[in-house]
Amino acid sequence: MHKTQSTGSKARVAGKGWLAAIFTLLDSRRRACQGDVVQLNTALRDCRRAGRWQHVLTFLKSAACSLGTEPDIVTHNTALTSLGIRKLWQASLASLCALGNGTDVFSFNTLLGTLDNAQQWHWVLQMFRDVRRRRMGDAVTYTSSLRAASKRSLWADGLDLLQDAQATDIELDLTALNAVANVFERGSAWMQSSCLLARLPMATARPDDQFYNSVLRALGECTRWRGAFASFLTMDAQRISPTTITCNSILQSCADGRWPIILVLLGSVQEAAVEADTVTLNTALNTGRDGSWEAMGALLVRARVATLQADAFTYSAAFRAIENISRWQSALLLTTDFTVKGLRASLIVMNSAISACKAAGEWEQALRLLADLIAQQLLPDAVTYASAIAACEKGSRWVLALELYEDMALERVDPDLVVFGSLVSACGQSRNGSMVCGFLEALAMRNVEPNLVLANAAITALARCGEWEEASSMLAELLHGSSRLDAITYNAVLNGHAGRGKWSEALDLLAEMCCRGLEADVVSHSSALSACEEGLRWLQALGSFQHLRGRGLECGIIPHNAAIAALASGARWLQGMDAMAKLQQQGNAATEITLNSVVSACQRGRQWQVALLLCKGLHASSLRLDPATHNAAILVCAACGQWLSTMDLLQDLHSVRYAIDSVARAAAIDTCETNLQPQNAAMLLDDMAEAAVAEIAQACDPNSVRGTRREKRVRSD
Repeated sequence: MHKTQSTGSKARVAGKGWLAAIFTLLDSRRRACQGDVVQLNTALRDCRRAGRWQHVLTFLKSAACSLGTEPDIVTHNTALTSLGIRKLWQASLASLCALGNGTDVFSFNTLLGTLDNAQQWHWVLQMFRDVRRRRMGDAVTYTSSLRAASKRSLWADGLDLLQDAQATDIELDLTALNAVANVFERGSAWMQSSCLLARLPMATARPDDQFYNSVLRALGECTRWRGAFASFLTMDAQRISPTTITCNSILQSCADGRWPIILVLLGSVQEAAVEADTVTLNTALNTGRDGSWEAMGALLVRARVATLQADAFTYSAAFRAIENISRWQSALLLTTDFTVKGLRASLIVMNSAISACKAAGEWEQALRLLADLIAQQLLPDAVTYASAIAACEKGSRWVLALELYEDMALERVDPDLVVFGSLVSACGQSRNGSMVCGFLEALAMRNVEPNLVLANAAITALARCGEWEEASSMLAELLHGSSRLDAITYNAVLNGHAGRGKWSEALDLLAEMCCRGLEADVVSHSSALSACEEGLRWLQALGSFQHLRGRGLECGIIPHNAAIAALASGARWLQGMDAMAKLQQQGNAATEITLNSVVSACQRGRQWQVALLLCKGLHASSLRLDPATHNAAILVCAACGQWLSTMDLLQDLHSVRYAIDSVARAAAIDTCETNLQPQNAAMLLDDMAEAAVAEIAQACDPNSVRGTRREKRVRSD
């Protein structure tokens, strides 16, 4: 109680002191005596201590004319301090300007502090230039200026201030170092932060956790996880305890999905007894969204054990990770858990859940979530409908996709390019080219230019609908426009040319791709080879195939088969055999299609020995006996008068009960008659008659036809 009274007495004395000082100053003026500057400074000091800044400003302005006393540097500094307490930065600037060249470092530092407190950081940097011009700054001056540069995120100015302080041998304290680190953090200048960290051994001030957190945040913003871990190790070596902010900053630096590093870091943080928070959990889930679901599940379990409170951002990050790995079942479980926790459903969370179902093509679950979203009085947006429509498109439910598009119009939700892309793909599945063109016209009426994804979807859909002219026309429009195309765009049109045998157009498109700097892939060359095959252009097919192999691309079975089939059309059996041999050298097994094409080439080239060897080689390989292959071999053997080989091949087909082509049977009969084999010819005629009777019986008995077809399917399997 005594102590309280003593304190109050001192306050009353201090409160009365400024009045006494003013009376003394005024009394000297009243007696026509010239006032003493010491008396003036004492009066201003007492007024400052009593919080009477108005009197300070009044006496400062009238000191020379009314009091007959010329203020000195102490007078102005006292006034600057008093004005700074009230954040009167305009009056402080005026007072400093009145000093002229009589200012000292304390004057500038006081003004800089006032400007800093008033958040006038532009003026702080402006006044620092005047200080530097007068070569008067000290550590306090640089600290205030660095703090101002930090607030304005001017990391380049902060770097200049740091270099200028080092050039003038001014030792910066911990506050200044933290200000520098904060400047680089706000400017995401991770390289400068790393250099500042490297210069620490030369500094006299020992950094604290605030300094390291600023450096780590700068590295985290730029996903420099190696630098962040190096800083963390330096921090540990200096025995500075990490904080939750430290952990969150390092996690943010692992934004490219480095799950092993994330889990190791979380283990280290747990050993250091750092308390993780919800931000820690959300940052880890968000940075590791491209990682494995197992790792994310372990992280969620760890969060439950640590009793961390998951929020909407937690579930949104988990849903995004599930979307990348198509775990729609897990999305439904998370949705249930989200509801059980009593969290208010948000549009972002529900959109993420629907998007996870979209990735797996689970259209039923996506529509159920959409219904739940509406039931919770949330308004679906374009992202919601885009995910639901894409789920229906992937699930081949194009009718539902169109119904959702109609719902968007009723709800007055403007569709975006993603919605139009999904709708166009859905129409392609329904083989409805007119609807594809209708959606493209609707897009044109909105004056929206299709992006690359939508253009690829539209051209692919038109090609799937057989609208090759429209697909080619759209490609031509895109080529004349500003859109940048990729190999997928060209491949869709190339596939159409392949089906129609437009070999010249296909080869022109390949050349166009090269001119535009696009690398044609195996699919592009395979389509061009198929077009040459359909167009009976074996020479162009051979050139395209050699170009494909010369580029070092891995040639699979499809381009080999297309090239061999084109060579077969030109009776180039030797080149066909060479292509099949190269296919086997690459470790790819020849298929029935490959063998059929080579035997067909041998037939056109009248190479009955090669055809016979290939057919007989089927028994030693894993390939099935194909009637088309043997029929082609029978024709070439019969054409060359090899009746014995012809009968042998016919026996092979009889042994497996495969149907013999009537043309091949007629050729066999003709070669037997030519080579004076009447018995064999008669036997073949009897077989032909029996086959004709069997075909008539099958035509008259539908059950028999179905049974015979069933037997053939069983034998073929």
